[in-house]
Amino acid sequence: MIEGTVYLSFLVRVDSMSLNATEGFCINLDQQGGATNFNTKTFFKKVTGNTFKLGIKKYTDSTVFSNNIYNTNTTYLIVASYTFKPGSGTNDVCKLYAFSSGVPVNEPATPIALDSAGNDILNIGDIVLANSFIQSDGLSKSSMKIDGIRIGTSWNGTLLQNKNLALSMNALIQGFYNNISDKMVKDTVTVSIRYNRSPYQIAESKKAVLDSNGFNIFNFNTISNLSKYYIAVTHRNMIESWSRLPNEFYQDALSYNFTQGTGNTFGNNVIKKGNRYCFYNGEIVHDGIIDVTDYQFVDNNSFTFAAGYKTTDLNGDEITDISDLVIVETNAFNFVQRITP
Repeated sequence: MIEGTVYLSFLVRVDSMSLNATEGFCINLDQQGGATNFNTKTFFKKVTGNTFKLGIKKYTDSTVFSNNIYNTNTTYLIVASYTFKPGSGTNDVCKLYAFSSGVPVNEPATPIALDSAGNDILNIGDIVLANSFIQSDGLSKSSMKIDGIRIGTSWNGTLLQNKNLALSMNALIQGFYNNISDKMVKDTVTVSIRYNRSPYQIAESKKAVLDSNGFNIFNFNTISNLSKYYIAVTHRNMIESWSRLPNEFYQDALSYNFTQGTGNTFGNNVIKKGNRYCFYNGEIVHDGIIDVTDYQFVDNNSFTFAAGYKTTDLNGDEITDISDLVIVETNAFNFVQRITP
């Protein structure tokens, strides 16, 4: 006999509800095997044009709705749970929780809705997405977004699990890379994982030092497998550069090599040195273009041979001099600039 609790959590935002929208569910659990036995259904019920209620249905009986009112265009964290109780028949319990901010460390003592009526199910094998609420008016004019779906057998393990997705990345920086030795001066870059839809907001960013081969592993904790993201790379004096296409992490891992060809960087925005491809550098003010403003900063520091870890040091030798001026002047002459989706 199965005992214990299964937790389903997800983020949801109801963008709009049509004039004739009523109620329905859009996500639930299903019993394992060929038969369809939907359970732990999270229901949405229209109250006004921009407000709704949330409810839970254990299996086949009536839906139990919360008294709370929720708003459209607001993101909520929803947790639905199914608890297998000792014995058999009709004693299992479904609970529903909703939060507009924060993640509670412990499961709250009181859910917003609870349903224990009707027959129990044998087990849980699947998560199911459905259009029941979105199509409740028969015209599919309502809109809802669901993201960040997680499932587990404990509150902490489901909501507070420490994900570790590893990006193995190769990238080279024009002035720092020596194509004769095929080595690069080590330096810090920032890798931002960006959503693949405009305005391409940053999902998570991490800093790390690229080694002499232009390699490092960047670990992320808040992004998801099988979701498409752009990879964007920035540096103290490099033109921001993006992956050509959005990419997916699979089984917590992704490998990406910017150095193998022009087609791996968005807009082919790389320069070839020897047999490898490098990001342009010489951008000092980070306005998205290498121009006379950047040149002036490098020129001023080269006049005094400024030493140390400077933004104007474009080849990593810790001295700003004529060799750095050559890089920024050439790239400014060629109107090198950031290219993004």
